[in-house]
Amino acid sequence: MRGAASTLRPSTSARRTGGRRFLLHALYAAPFAGLLALGGLVGGQAWQAQQAMAAAYQQGDRAAAAGDHLVAVASFAAAGSYADARARHDEANASLAPLRAAYLDGIAALEAGDYAGAIDALLPVARMLPALQDTTSRLADARRLEGERLWRLVETADARRDWTTAEAHLREIAALNPADPEVGPRLASLRREHGPLLVTRDRSLWLTSPDGAEALLVAENVDALWPAWSPDRSRIAYLAIDAQSAAGLVSLMIVDAAGGTPKRLADGVSAHTAPAWSPDGRALAFTSFADFDPFQDEGPIAVHTVDVASGRETDVTGSEFDLAFNPAWSPDGLRLTFVARERGLDERPQNAPGDIYQTTLGTAGFRNLTRGAIRDAWSVHIHPGGGPTLVFSLYGQSWYEPPVTAIRVLSPGARPVPVSNPSEQVGPPVWSPDGRKFAYTVDETAIRVIDLGTGGSTSYDAEQPLAGEVTWSPDGSALLAASLSGRQSSTLVAFDHEGGATVSAAPVEYDSEAPYFGPPQWAPVAGSEPPDERSLGGTGLDPVR
Repeated sequence: MRGAASTLRPSTSARRTGGRRFLLHALYAAPFAGLLALGGLVGGQAWQAQQAMAAAYQQGDRAAAAGDHLVAVASFAAAGSYADARARHDEANASLAPLRAAYLDGIAALEAGDYAGAIDALLPVARMLPALQDTTSRLADARRLEGERLWRLVETADARRDWTTAEAHLREIAALNPADPEVGPRLASLRREHGPLLVTRDRSLWLTSPDGAEALLVAENVDALWPAWSPDRSRIAYLAIDAQSAAGLVSLMIVDAAGGTPKRLADGVSAHTAPAWSPDGRALAFTSFADFDPFQDEGPIAVHTVDVASGRETDVTGSEFDLAFNPAWSPDGLRLTFVARERGLDERPQNAPGDIYQTTLGTAGFRNLTRGAIRDAWSVHIHPGGGPTLVFSLYGQSWYEPPVTAIRVLSPGARPVPVSNPSEQVGPPVWSPDGRKFAYTVDETAIRVIDLGTGGSTSYDAEQPLAGEVTWSPDGSALLAASLSGRQSSTLVAFDHEGGATVSAAPVEYDSEAPYFGPPQWAPVAGSEPPDERSLGGTGLDPVR
């Protein structure tokens, strides 16, 4: 047994030989194991780098889609050789180049004292890439300095009593910084106290102020009546009577508000009311007698339009109605609303029954809006924001008896709602610029204002008997009711922020003897000035004051 056991146990020398052999194997294998471990480490790092580049690429892609070119450039640079990162990096850099150039232009303009130019250059950069260097703070500097410059110009114009220039600069300030608490009241005060009001006086066109202190001649001896401002206040349309014409030919004329030679647009125009400007100022609508024979008392009285630039005249209603008149534009300028009456033999227009119709320009067909509900309609007064329509009614009239008048609210799908008292003699209603109120005259002795928001009405006694024409100041802070005689004072109603009002005399002279009638018309400039392209309104970058 002892011998068998000894055959199974290795000898000491054998054990030493086996140990040495294991050590040699281990020594030989160690470098390969190290390489494998190193390879695994390197492979892991490469995978992580690849993942990082992929993440950077995706971030750059999102930034480029969002227009954030700064982040896009940095991200695509970090993406290195991943996919087409280098090409995308070049694209982002190319997109960033114009903004960098605009930034440099803005800085140069700012340093040169051209603050308006600096704003124009920096504003697109601030909107698209506010993180580009110090764009936002430099833009704020430019706006502040431009505001200070404009205020100095306002004070200078005020000192010279150059109200038109002062108003223009105040409007620039309002657009530049709508949050400025001083500009709104200052602008309203200037417009209310210093015009410009458009009137005819001695058959000439004049601009004047409510106090009558400033007057500027626009066109002299043009036999003008019913002047009307263009929406942008750059031009004036008016009617002119040819005194040499046996039929009393009336023409539609236009002249620049700054003066110049009047231009004839159309002949055979009705002289009973002012022409109506389209909202974009490109066309005028009016009542035409061009195809009516006053001696034979036959032919249609129609609604026409004329393109201001080309002079092309269009008969809108002549083939459909025998008597159509007093057109009014929709706020979008696509439709005309007018009155059509069924004139009988030897029947005067104000004695004939009728309805209110609407047509979409450039299309065929007319829509009857009243269907017998208002047979005595005379004129339509469209809400400036597309709200309810006001209808002024005038029926009958003779040398011994005044006409019957009324005002109603016409809403789609509803019966007309009376506004005025049947016992009152009222004038045509006029909407305030913001559409929140309308005003009209009552019995030649008062002005009534209806507030749509509260539903209330307030009447103000007139300084002198009234003609029936009302005009609102551009911001709705005041209204002017023309006197019956153009040589007497009209009535000015100025509203305050607490809901009160002050009534005063406005010595504005105008032609009031038939047929020459040119009552005051305030310039149609919106009171709440919208931010222009140099304002950051709505972007969060406007300074808070």
